[in-house]
Amino acid sequence: MTMNPEAAARARARSFSFVARDIAGAVDEIRAKLGSEAVILNIRRLPARGLLKLWQHPKIEVLACLPEAMEEAPAEPAAPASSQISEFEAQISKFEAQAPPVPQSQIPPAPPARAAVPQHEAMQRYARASAAAAGETEPAPAPVEPTPLLVDAPEAARHPSPWRCAAVLERLGLTPLHVERVLEQMQELHGAERRPPESMTQELVLARAALLRLWRPRTAPPASAGTPLHVFIGPPGVGKSTVLCKWLAQTLLLNGQAARVWRLDGRTANASEIVSIYGEILGVRVERSWRGRGEAALPGFMDLPGVDFQDAEALQFLGQTLTQFPGVQVHLVLNAAYTTALLLAQSRAFSRLPVADLILTHLDEETAWGKLWNLVLGTNYALGFLSAGQNVPGRFCAAQAELLCAPLFGGK
Repeated sequence: MTMNPEAAARARARSFSFVARDIAGAVDEIRAKLGSEAVILNIRRLPARGLLKLWQHPKIEVLACLPEAMEEAPAEPAAPASSQISEFEAQISKFEAQAPPVPQSQIPPAPPARAAVPQHEAMQRYARASAAAAGETEPAPAPVEPTPLLVDAPEAARHPSPWRCAAVLERLGLTPLHVERVLEQMQELHGAERRPPESMTQELVLARAALLRLWRPRTAPPASAGTPLHVFIGPPGVGKSTVLCKWLAQTLLLNGQAARVWRLDGRTANASEIVSIYGEILGVRVERSWRGRGEAALPGFMDLPGVDFQDAEALQFLGQTLTQFPGVQVHLVLNAAYTTALLLAQSRAFSRLPVADLILTHLDEETAWGKLWNLVLGTNYALGFLSAGQNVPGRFCAAQAELLCAPLFGGK
Protein backbone atom coordinates (compact mmCIF):
# COMPACT_ATOMS: atom_id res chain seq x y z
CA MET A 1 0.00 0.00 0.00
CA THR A 2 2.90 2.36 0.55
CA MET A 3 4.08 2.31 -3.06
CA ASN A 4 3.09 5.36 -5.06
CA PRO A 5 2.42 5.11 -8.81
CA GLU A 6 5.97 6.20 -9.67
CA ALA A 7 7.47 3.56 -7.40
CA ALA A 8 5.16 0.92 -8.87
CA ALA A 9 6.24 1.93 -12.37
CA ARG A 10 9.91 1.65 -11.39
CA ALA A 11 9.31 -1.79 -9.89
CA ARG A 12 7.64 -2.95 -13.10
CA ALA A 13 10.50 -1.56 -15.17
CA ARG A 14 12.94 -3.67 -13.14
CA SER A 15 10.73 -6.77 -13.04
CA PHE A 16 11.13 -10.10 -14.81
CA SER A 17 8.45 -11.96 -16.74
CA PHE A 18 8.02 -15.70 -16.20
CA VAL A 19 5.75 -17.76 -18.47
CA ALA A 20 4.68 -21.23 -17.37
CA ARG A 21 1.80 -23.69 -17.65
CA ASP A 22 0.74 -23.24 -14.03
CA ILE A 23 1.53 -21.19 -10.95
CA ALA A 24 3.70 -23.90 -9.42
CA GLY A 25 6.00 -23.93 -12.44
CA ALA A 26 6.22 -20.14 -12.44
CA VAL A 27 7.09 -20.05 -8.72
CA ASP A 28 9.86 -22.63 -9.28
CA GLU A 29 11.35 -20.51 -12.07
CA ILE A 30 11.12 -17.33 -9.97
CA ARG A 31 12.91 -18.94 -7.03
CA ALA A 32 15.59 -20.40 -9.31
CA LYS A 33 16.38 -17.03 -10.92
CA LEU A 34 15.55 -14.44 -8.23
CA GLY A 35 15.66 -16.45 -5.01
CA SER A 36 13.10 -16.99 -2.28
CA GLU A 37 12.87 -13.26 -1.46
CA ALA A 38 11.33 -12.34 -4.83
CA VAL A 39 8.17 -10.23 -4.82
CA ILE A 40 5.27 -11.09 -7.17
CA LEU A 41 3.75 -8.00 -8.78
CA ASN A 42 1.04 -9.42 -11.04
CA ILE A 43 -0.41 -12.60 -12.54
CA ARG A 44 -2.30 -12.88 -15.81
CA ARG A 45 -3.42 -15.63 -18.15
CA LEU A 46 -1.99 -15.84 -21.68
CA PRO A 47 -4.56 -17.41 -24.00
CA ALA A 48 -3.34 -19.39 -26.98
CA ARG A 49 -3.89 -17.60 -30.28
CA GLY A 50 -5.24 -18.81 -33.59
CA LEU A 51 -5.08 -22.52 -34.32
CA LEU A 52 -2.65 -23.10 -31.43
CA LYS A 53 -5.55 -23.01 -28.99
CA LEU A 54 -6.84 -26.29 -30.45
CA TRP A 55 -3.98 -28.27 -28.91
CA GLN A 56 -1.95 -25.90 -26.74
CA HIS A 57 -2.85 -25.35 -23.10
CA PRO A 58 -3.21 -21.72 -21.95
CA LYS A 59 -0.24 -20.38 -20.01
CA ILE A 60 0.22 -17.79 -17.31
CA GLU A 61 2.63 -14.87 -17.05
CA VAL A 62 3.94 -13.80 -13.65
CA LEU A 63 5.78 -10.50 -13.10
CA ALA A 64 8.27 -10.60 -10.22
CA CYS A 65 11.15 -8.48 -8.99
CA LEU A 66 13.71 -8.35 -6.21
CA PRO A 67 12.72 -6.52 -3.01
CA GLU A 68 15.19 -3.68 -3.61
CA ALA A 69 13.43 -2.88 -6.90
CA MET A 70 10.34 -1.86 -4.92
CA GLU A 71 12.19 0.68 -2.80
CA GLU A 72 11.22 4.19 -3.68
CA ALA A 73 13.90 6.46 -5.01
CA PRO A 74 14.68 9.42 -2.74
CA ALA A 75 13.87 11.90 -5.52
CA GLU A 76 12.48 14.98 -3.82
CA PRO A 77 12.48 14.67 -0.04
CA ALA A 78 9.06 14.98 1.55
CA ALA A 79 8.35 18.16 3.38
CA PRO A 80 8.95 17.69 7.11
CA ALA A 81 5.97 17.68 9.42
CA SER A 82 7.03 21.02 10.89
CA SER A 83 6.77 22.76 7.50
CA GLN A 84 3.34 21.17 6.89
CA ILE A 85 2.19 22.39 10.28
CA SER A 86 3.55 25.88 9.56
CA GLU A 87 1.53 25.88 6.34
CA PHE A 88 -1.58 24.90 8.33
CA GLU A 89 -0.90 27.76 10.76
CA ALA A 90 -0.55 30.22 7.88
CA GLN A 91 -3.82 29.05 6.34
CA ILE A 92 -5.66 29.34 9.64
CA SER A 93 -4.20 32.79 10.35
CA LYS A 94 -5.23 33.96 6.90
CA PHE A 95 -8.71 32.51 7.40
CA GLU A 96 -9.09 34.23 10.78
CA ALA A 97 -7.79 37.54 9.42
CA GLN A 98 -10.28 37.54 6.55
CA ALA A 99 -13.25 36.75 8.79
CA PRO A 100 -14.38 39.91 10.68
CA PRO A 101 -15.37 39.32 14.29
CA VAL A 102 -19.09 38.89 14.86
CA PRO A 103 -20.62 41.00 17.66
CA GLN A 104 -21.88 38.88 20.52
CA SER A 105 -25.38 40.31 20.13
CA GLN A 106 -25.59 38.96 16.56
CA ILE A 107 -24.67 35.38 17.44
CA PRO A 108 -27.89 33.34 17.45
CA PRO A 109 -28.47 30.98 20.39
CA ALA A 110 -27.46 27.37 19.83
CA PRO A 111 -30.32 24.91 19.26
CA PRO A 112 -31.11 22.60 22.19
CA ALA A 113 -30.18 19.48 20.21
CA ARG A 114 -29.52 18.33 16.68
CA ALA A 115 -32.04 16.06 15.12
CA ALA A 116 -30.90 12.63 14.08
CA VAL A 117 -31.31 11.65 10.47
CA PRO A 118 -34.25 9.24 10.17
CA GLN A 119 -33.50 5.75 8.94
CA HIS A 120 -33.47 5.24 5.23
CA GLU A 121 -36.90 4.39 3.90
CA ALA A 122 -35.61 1.07 2.61
CA MET A 123 -34.31 0.13 6.06
CA GLN A 124 -37.69 1.02 7.58
CA ARG A 125 -39.36 -1.38 5.16
CA TYR A 126 -36.74 -3.99 6.03
CA ALA A 127 -37.39 -3.53 9.77
CA ARG A 128 -41.15 -3.92 9.26
CA ALA A 129 -40.68 -7.01 7.10
CA SER A 130 -38.34 -8.59 9.66
CA ALA A 131 -40.80 -7.86 12.48
CA ALA A 132 -43.68 -9.37 10.51
CA ALA A 133 -41.65 -12.51 9.79
CA ALA A 134 -40.88 -12.86 13.52
CA GLY A 135 -44.53 -12.33 14.48
CA GLU A 136 -43.85 -9.02 16.20
CA THR A 137 -46.25 -6.10 16.12
CA GLU A 138 -43.53 -3.46 16.05
CA PRO A 139 -40.21 -3.62 14.23
CA ALA A 140 -37.19 -4.40 16.35
CA PRO A 141 -35.09 -1.34 17.16
CA ALA A 142 -32.13 -0.70 14.92
CA PRO A 143 -28.67 -1.48 16.38
CA VAL A 144 -27.28 1.42 18.36
CA GLU A 145 -24.25 3.04 16.78
CA PRO A 146 -21.69 4.81 18.95
CA THR A 147 -21.98 7.94 16.83
CA PRO A 148 -25.17 8.00 14.72
CA LEU A 149 -25.14 10.22 11.68
CA LEU A 150 -26.71 13.56 12.61
CA VAL A 151 -27.94 16.53 10.65
CA ASP A 152 -25.29 19.20 10.89
CA ALA A 153 -26.49 22.44 12.42
CA PRO A 154 -26.19 25.60 10.32
CA GLU A 155 -22.69 26.99 10.33
CA ALA A 156 -23.72 30.15 12.21
CA ALA A 157 -25.51 28.13 14.89
CA ARG A 158 -22.44 26.18 15.99
CA HIS A 159 -20.48 27.16 19.03
CA PRO A 160 -17.11 28.55 17.95
CA SER A 161 -14.48 26.01 18.96
CA PRO A 162 -11.43 27.23 20.85
CA TRP A 163 -9.42 24.60 18.96
CA ARG A 164 -8.02 26.08 15.74
CA CYS A 165 -7.34 22.68 14.18
CA ALA A 166 -11.11 22.03 13.90
CA ALA A 167 -11.17 23.79 10.52
CA VAL A 168 -8.12 21.79 9.42
CA LEU A 169 -9.78 18.49 10.31
CA GLU A 170 -12.90 19.43 8.34
CA ARG A 171 -10.79 20.35 5.31
CA LEU A 172 -9.09 16.96 5.56
CA GLY A 173 -12.47 15.26 5.13
CA LEU A 174 -13.92 14.66 8.61
CA THR A 175 -17.55 15.64 9.07
CA PRO A 176 -18.33 18.30 11.70
CA LEU A 177 -19.87 15.67 13.95
CA HIS A 178 -16.74 13.54 13.95
CA VAL A 179 -14.53 16.60 14.33
CA GLU A 180 -16.38 17.21 17.58
CA ARG A 181 -15.56 13.67 18.74
CA VAL A 182 -11.89 14.22 17.98
CA LEU A 183 -11.92 17.56 19.80
CA GLU A 184 -13.48 15.91 22.85
CA GLN A 185 -10.68 13.35 22.91
CA MET A 186 -8.10 16.10 22.43
CA GLN A 187 -9.52 18.02 25.38
CA GLU A 188 -9.45 14.88 27.52
CA LEU A 189 -5.83 14.17 26.57
CA HIS A 190 -4.84 17.79 27.13
CA GLY A 191 -6.73 18.19 30.40
CA ALA A 192 -10.40 19.00 30.85
CA GLU A 193 -9.72 22.29 32.64
CA ARG A 194 -6.91 23.49 30.43
CA ARG A 195 -7.21 25.84 27.48
CA PRO A 196 -5.99 24.63 24.07
CA PRO A 197 -2.25 25.05 23.54
CA GLU A 198 -1.06 28.21 21.85
CA SER A 199 0.92 26.31 19.21
CA MET A 200 -0.82 24.76 16.22
CA THR A 201 1.94 22.14 16.28
CA GLN A 202 0.79 20.92 19.68
CA GLU A 203 -2.84 20.91 18.56
CA LEU A 204 -2.03 18.67 15.59
CA VAL A 205 0.01 16.34 17.80
CA LEU A 206 -3.03 16.03 20.07
CA ALA A 207 -5.32 15.52 17.06
CA ARG A 208 -3.18 12.62 15.84
CA ALA A 209 -3.10 11.09 19.33
CA ALA A 210 -6.89 11.45 19.59
CA LEU A 211 -7.46 9.65 16.28
CA LEU A 212 -5.13 6.83 17.30
CA ARG A 213 -7.05 6.55 20.57
CA LEU A 214 -10.39 6.33 18.74
CA TRP A 215 -9.15 3.61 16.39
CA ARG A 216 -11.07 0.34 16.75
CA PRO A 217 -8.66 -2.56 16.12
CA ARG A 218 -9.80 -5.58 14.18
CA THR A 219 -10.52 -8.56 16.42
CA ALA A 220 -9.03 -11.79 15.10
CA PRO A 221 -11.17 -14.92 15.56
CA PRO A 222 -10.09 -17.11 18.49
CA ALA A 223 -7.82 -20.03 17.71
CA SER A 224 -10.44 -22.41 19.07
CA ALA A 225 -12.81 -21.32 16.28
CA GLY A 226 -10.56 -22.93 13.66
CA THR A 227 -9.74 -21.52 10.26
CA PRO A 228 -12.47 -19.04 9.24
CA LEU A 229 -14.57 -19.10 6.12
CA HIS A 230 -14.23 -15.62 4.63
CA VAL A 231 -17.38 -14.30 2.92
CA PHE A 232 -17.33 -10.98 1.07
CA ILE A 233 -20.53 -8.95 0.84
CA GLY A 234 -21.41 -5.43 -0.24
CA PRO A 235 -23.04 -3.40 -3.01
CA PRO A 236 -22.45 -4.44 -6.64
CA GLY A 237 -19.27 -3.22 -8.30
CA VAL A 238 -17.25 -2.32 -5.21
CA GLY A 239 -14.51 -4.91 -5.85
CA LYS A 240 -15.50 -7.89 -3.67
CA SER A 241 -14.26 -10.48 -6.17
CA THR A 242 -10.96 -8.65 -6.69
CA VAL A 243 -10.40 -8.53 -2.92
CA LEU A 244 -11.07 -12.27 -2.71
CA CYS A 245 -8.53 -12.96 -5.48
CA LYS A 246 -5.88 -10.78 -3.82
CA TRP A 247 -6.34 -12.44 -0.45
CA LEU A 248 -6.37 -15.88 -2.08
CA ALA A 249 -3.16 -15.17 -4.01
CA GLN A 250 -1.40 -14.01 -0.84
CA THR A 251 -2.58 -17.10 1.01
CA LEU A 252 -1.24 -19.44 -1.67
CA LEU A 253 1.94 -17.65 -2.73
CA LEU A 254 3.12 -15.86 0.41
CA ASN A 255 1.79 -18.13 3.15
CA GLY A 256 2.16 -21.37 1.21
CA GLN A 257 -1.30 -22.57 2.29
CA ALA A 258 -3.90 -24.47 0.31
CA ALA A 259 -7.41 -23.04 0.22
CA ARG A 260 -10.95 -23.72 -0.92
CA VAL A 261 -13.03 -21.27 -2.94
CA TRP A 262 -16.76 -21.01 -3.59
CA ARG A 263 -18.50 -18.79 -6.12
CA LEU A 264 -22.17 -19.02 -5.25
CA ASP A 265 -25.39 -17.51 -6.54
CA GLY A 266 -27.63 -15.50 -4.25
CA ARG A 267 -30.96 -13.89 -4.87
CA THR A 268 -29.44 -13.12 -8.28
CA ALA A 269 -26.91 -15.06 -10.33
CA ASN A 270 -23.22 -14.52 -9.60
CA ALA A 271 -22.02 -13.35 -13.02
CA SER A 272 -18.49 -12.34 -11.94
CA GLU A 273 -15.94 -14.54 -13.75
CA ILE A 274 -12.81 -13.08 -12.15
CA VAL A 275 -12.82 -15.58 -9.27
CA SER A 276 -13.04 -18.53 -11.67
CA ILE A 277 -10.31 -17.08 -13.91
CA TYR A 278 -7.83 -16.54 -11.08
CA GLY A 279 -8.82 -19.84 -9.50
CA GLU A 280 -7.71 -21.52 -12.73
CA ILE A 281 -4.51 -19.47 -12.81
CA LEU A 282 -3.65 -20.29 -9.21
CA GLY A 283 -4.60 -23.95 -9.55
CA VAL A 284 -7.55 -23.79 -7.12
CA ARG A 285 -10.87 -25.38 -7.91
CA VAL A 286 -13.72 -22.87 -7.66
CA GLU A 287 -16.85 -24.68 -6.49
CA ARG A 288 -20.24 -23.48 -7.70
CA SER A 289 -22.42 -25.13 -5.04
CA TRP A 290 -22.21 -25.50 -1.26
CA ARG A 291 -21.91 -29.07 0.02
CA GLY A 292 -20.42 -28.26 3.39
CA ARG A 293 -17.04 -27.07 4.54
CA GLY A 294 -15.24 -30.40 4.26
CA GLU A 295 -11.64 -29.76 5.29
CA ALA A 296 -12.24 -27.12 7.97
CA ALA A 297 -8.49 -26.72 8.49
CA LEU A 298 -8.13 -25.06 5.09
CA PRO A 299 -8.86 -21.33 4.68
CA GLY A 300 -12.13 -20.82 2.82
CA PHE A 301 -13.12 -17.92 0.55
CA MET A 302 -16.67 -17.35 -0.68
CA ASP A 303 -17.85 -14.93 -3.36
CA LEU A 304 -21.52 -13.84 -3.34
CA PRO A 305 -23.36 -11.45 -5.68
CA GLY A 306 -23.53 -7.80 -4.71
CA VAL A 307 -26.68 -6.53 -2.98
CA ASP A 308 -28.30 -3.13 -3.44
CA PHE A 309 -28.23 -1.52 0.00
CA GLN A 310 -31.66 0.03 -0.66
CA ASP A 311 -33.28 -3.36 -1.39
CA ALA A 312 -34.62 -4.54 1.98
CA GLU A 313 -35.77 -7.91 0.65
CA ALA A 314 -32.36 -8.63 -0.87
CA LEU A 315 -30.66 -7.74 2.43
CA GLN A 316 -33.01 -10.05 4.30
CA PHE A 317 -32.33 -12.87 1.84
CA LEU A 318 -28.57 -12.31 2.24
CA GLY A 319 -28.91 -12.54 6.02
CA GLN A 320 -30.74 -15.86 5.71
CA THR A 321 -28.09 -17.14 3.30
CA LEU A 322 -25.25 -16.38 5.71
CA THR A 323 -26.84 -18.55 8.40
CA GLN A 324 -26.16 -21.61 6.24
CA PHE A 325 -22.39 -21.34 6.60
CA PRO A 326 -20.81 -22.38 9.94
CA GLY A 327 -17.76 -20.49 11.19
CA VAL A 328 -18.33 -17.70 8.70
CA GLN A 329 -16.40 -14.41 8.95
CA VAL A 330 -18.28 -11.73 7.01
CA HIS A 331 -16.34 -8.85 5.44
CA LEU A 332 -18.27 -5.79 4.21
CA VAL A 333 -16.53 -4.38 1.13
CA LEU A 334 -17.08 -0.71 0.22
CA ASN A 335 -15.65 1.57 -2.46
CA ALA A 336 -13.58 4.27 -0.72
CA ALA A 337 -14.01 6.61 -3.69
CA TYR A 338 -17.72 7.02 -2.92
CA THR A 339 -18.93 10.06 -0.98
CA THR A 340 -18.93 10.01 2.81
CA ALA A 341 -22.73 10.20 2.98
CA LEU A 342 -23.12 7.20 0.66
CA LEU A 343 -20.49 5.16 2.53
CA LEU A 344 -22.22 5.78 5.86
CA ALA A 345 -25.63 4.96 4.37
CA GLN A 346 -24.30 1.69 2.93
CA SER A 347 -22.60 0.69 6.17
CA ARG A 348 -25.82 1.39 8.08
CA ALA A 349 -27.89 -0.70 5.64
CA PHE A 350 -25.66 -3.75 6.15
CA SER A 351 -25.45 -3.27 9.94
CA ARG A 352 -28.07 -5.96 10.70
CA LEU A 353 -25.84 -8.62 9.19
CA PRO A 354 -23.04 -10.27 11.20
CA VAL A 355 -20.26 -8.13 9.72
CA ALA A 356 -16.81 -8.73 11.24
CA ASP A 357 -15.01 -5.77 9.65
CA LEU A 358 -14.82 -3.35 6.72
CA ILE A 359 -12.62 -3.65 3.64
CA LEU A 360 -12.12 -0.45 1.62
CA THR A 361 -11.23 -0.69 -2.08
CA HIS A 362 -10.27 1.71 -4.91
CA LEU A 363 -7.91 3.67 -2.66
CA ASP A 364 -5.84 4.43 -5.76
CA GLU A 365 -8.80 6.55 -6.92
CA GLU A 366 -9.28 8.43 -3.62
CA THR A 367 -6.87 11.11 -2.41
CA ALA A 368 -8.90 12.46 0.54
CA TRP A 369 -8.01 9.74 3.04
CA GLY A 370 -9.24 11.94 5.88
CA LYS A 371 -12.84 11.03 5.04
CA LEU A 372 -12.09 7.36 5.80
CA TRP A 373 -11.96 8.30 9.48
CA ASN A 374 -15.71 8.95 9.27
CA LEU A 375 -16.19 5.19 8.88
CA VAL A 376 -13.93 4.52 11.86
CA LEU A 377 -15.75 7.06 14.05
CA GLY A 378 -19.29 6.70 12.70
CA THR A 379 -19.87 2.92 12.61
CA ASN A 380 -19.57 -0.09 14.88
CA TYR A 381 -17.19 -1.81 12.47
CA ALA A 382 -13.46 -2.18 12.68
CA LEU A 383 -11.57 -1.24 9.53
CA GLY A 384 -9.92 -4.51 8.56
CA PHE A 385 -8.16 -4.23 5.19
CA LEU A 386 -7.25 -1.71 2.49
CA SER A 387 -7.07 -2.44 -1.23
CA ALA A 388 -5.90 -0.42 -4.22
CA GLY A 389 -5.78 -1.21 -7.92
CA GLN A 390 -6.99 -4.18 -9.93
CA ASN A 391 -3.75 -6.19 -10.11
CA VAL A 392 -3.55 -9.55 -8.35
CA PRO A 393 -1.92 -10.00 -5.83
CA GLY A 394 -1.60 -6.20 -6.07
CA ARG A 395 -1.83 -3.84 -3.14
CA PHE A 396 -3.78 -5.39 -0.30
CA CYS A 397 -2.88 -5.10 3.37
CA ALA A 398 -4.27 -4.95 6.88
CA ALA A 399 -5.57 -1.54 7.88
CA GLN A 400 -3.66 0.31 10.59
CA ALA A 401 -4.35 3.60 12.30
CA GLU A 402 -0.89 4.86 11.35
CA LEU A 403 -1.62 4.25 7.66
CA LEU A 404 -4.65 6.53 7.79
CA CYS A 405 -2.85 9.14 9.88
CA ALA A 406 0.19 9.38 7.60
CA PRO A 407 -1.54 11.23 4.72
CA LEU A 408 -2.97 13.74 7.22
CA PHE A 409 -0.03 14.47 9.48
CA GLY A 410 2.95 13.31 7.43
CA GLY A 411 5.16 10.26 7.92
CA LYS A 412 5.56 6.97 6.13
